[in-house]
Amino acid sequence: MIATNANSLSLRRLRRRFLKGLGVAAAVTLAAFPAAAKDTIRVLAPASGSGTAFQALGEAYGKVNPDIQVVVQQFPSGDAYAQALLTQLQAGAGADLIFTNGGWGAPESLQPLAKAQRLGDLAKASFAKDFSDKVVPEFWADGKLYGLPLALLNVGLIYNAKELSALGAAAPQTFDDLIALCDLAQKKGKSALTISGASPFYFLETVAVSTVYNKDPQWNEKRTEGKVNFAESAGWKDAFDRIKKMIDAKCFVPGIAATTSPQAFAQLASGQALMAVGPTTFMGAVVAMNPTLDLRMRPFPAKSADETVAIGFYNDALSLNAQSKNAAASTAFLEWLSKPEQQATYAKIAGGTTPSDAAAHKFEGALAEMTPYFAADRDRQIPHHTWQQPQLRAALIASGNALFAGQKTGEQVLKDLDLAGR
Repeated sequence: MIATNANSLSLRRLRRRFLKGLGVAAAVTLAAFPAAAKDTIRVLAPASGSGTAFQALGEAYGKVNPDIQVVVQQFPSGDAYAQALLTQLQAGAGADLIFTNGGWGAPESLQPLAKAQRLGDLAKASFAKDFSDKVVPEFWADGKLYGLPLALLNVGLIYNAKELSALGAAAPQTFDDLIALCDLAQKKGKSALTISGASPFYFLETVAVSTVYNKDPQWNEKRTEGKVNFAESAGWKDAFDRIKKMIDAKCFVPGIAATTSPQAFAQLASGQALMAVGPTTFMGAVVAMNPTLDLRMRPFPAKSADETVAIGFYNDALSLNAQSKNAAASTAFLEWLSKPEQQATYAKIAGGTTPSDAAAHKFEGALAEMTPYFAADRDRQIPHHTWQQPQLRAALIASGNALFAGQKTGEQVLKDLDLAGR
């Protein structure tokens, strides 16, 4: 996601506080590194909380390793970052370490990059034992580990607790509760919900997790085997029926089809919208805009509380460029990043839950309501993580946007997905 100027400023302040605690000069850029550094580790990252976290951690690493300079190059999240990544790799000028996503589904996902022989094997690193193919299977292929998992990412219903309380309302526990809240919000001159309507894949998949993957966790595998498809799936039809009910109930902010992620951040930060659907990094971006908010996350509501499930998966990763000429120093930096203290710093700045806390089902503060779902194994991954055809997510984004623009029906979106997956 693209950080706004206000978001970037707040993140820089957080980074400076972190560095001050380490006794490091609070430089906004990396220009303060010693000019005589012997080795330079180049990191490519999105211009978001992740990039800010890498800058803070890189400066801290340089403080304890004065012969190392960590330079972080950032591009806007989304298509711009993916294009920069692929362009650099194709030109043979890629960074030593690359921010990737676990699994498949996007151009920056590590599985397609590994298949193209762009990434180095990290199976011999000390942290590999903590991230086995049983824990993060989408990070492994043919016995090789292709990225350091950085934090568990939750996706769910993000709500403004103070705003809801002021309206005499509470976070919806069921889908019917959600529809009722949409009506209440309109009467109070608010909108119940905002999302990135311009790129709505997170929202569309979140609704489908309860209707499809809660009942059949192996649905993606069955689709790959040709046993099921989108258009004939009762669960996917149910998901789009619920989305249509939300559109008809005017749950979303006006002009939702054109709403970008930064605009959705601002709508929630200003109180224009009471809730949003997105990942934990969405929460971090909004709180950076308005630190007075009491934002919390709970799973997106299904028809009944018993049907509701949480979403959690390892998404953020840092991978080694297979063509890196500084592989040893880069791997040493990854080893340092894998330690609990650095993982905690990354999660605090970028958003998410540290691997150790996730393993212990320890979700605190704004994520406390996720705990019982993970403790009871009532959690699922985001669907596109195991879609081995990147064009599927692209089709979901394009057709999903057309749905919110009133140009397509849910049935047409599902047919588009089947066509894209051929």
